[in-house]
Amino acid sequence: MKRSLALLLFCFPIGGETVEHRIQPDPAAHFTLYVAKTGLMSGRQHVLEFSRYDGTVRYDAQNPASSSVEFQVAADSLSVRDTWVSDGDRRKIHEFTLNDMLDASRHPRIRFVSEAAEAADDGNVRVTGSLTVRGIARPASVLVRLAEKGDGFAIYEGSSTIRMTDYGLKPPKAALGMIGTKEEMTLRFRLKAAAP
Repeated sequence: MKRSLALLLFCFPIGGETVEHRIQPDPAAHFTLYVAKTGLMSGRQHVLEFSRYDGTVRYDAQNPASSSVEFQVAADSLSVRDTWVSDGDRRKIHEFTLNDMLDASRHPRIRFVSEAAEAADDGNVRVTGSLTVRGIARPASVLVRLAEKGDGFAIYEGSSTIRMTDYGLKPPKAALGMIGTKEEMTLRFRLKAAAP
């Protein structure tokens, strides 16, 4: 299991030292949040993509389970990718999400710090840790898999489910409650980690 974890999650075994790699934006990468609608808009979803982020992967070859990940996202790098709304509505969704939901001016960073990692089903690794949104830290779990490995870099894909109420947020409603929002949001990402 330790070998599987080392190969899948970190993929940078060099001797017995701890090796550090950086996560930074890349043209083939993305960090995207999907927010599903309910009621009259059931089946639709908001697609919120963040373009600025960075992080560090530290791999311990002697003890892979103690390896770690730190990752942060600039909240104001949000863009709304919805194709089913007008340009005006897209701007309103952007402003509401940035100012009311994320409160980005007071809480500019969304941050994840890992605490443990273990092999999961289907070749995934489950990374658990603390996710901070709006200045509120809550336990979080992320499923990650190795998507591609090259010379000095690895690309990881993964997902997580985030509950709005865990961060003091009430799912938005409109049209006298006939249009709602699911409490659980889905995060999906494809990230590149490479040597500095």
